[in-house]
Amino acid sequence: MNISDVAKITGLTSKAIRFYEEKGLVTPPMRSENGYRTYTQQHLNELTLLRQARQVGFNPGRERRAGESV
Repeated sequence: MNISDVAKITGLTSKAIRFYEEKGLVTPPMRSENGYRTYTQQHLNELTLLRQARQVGFNPGRERRAGESV
């Protein structure tokens, strides 16, 4: 499935999904021959968990940066 499908299913924006990928918070998706990201059920699970974490006040991007500075 592509990034727009994943965004609809998870409730995240495409921009947020790319941000989580850039920060290393989700498994990097495979790329198709034309360069598009290809997502699996594993990606949906990871991204859904990140969305739920944000809903209860956990900021995955900030927490990761804080952990890297320790």
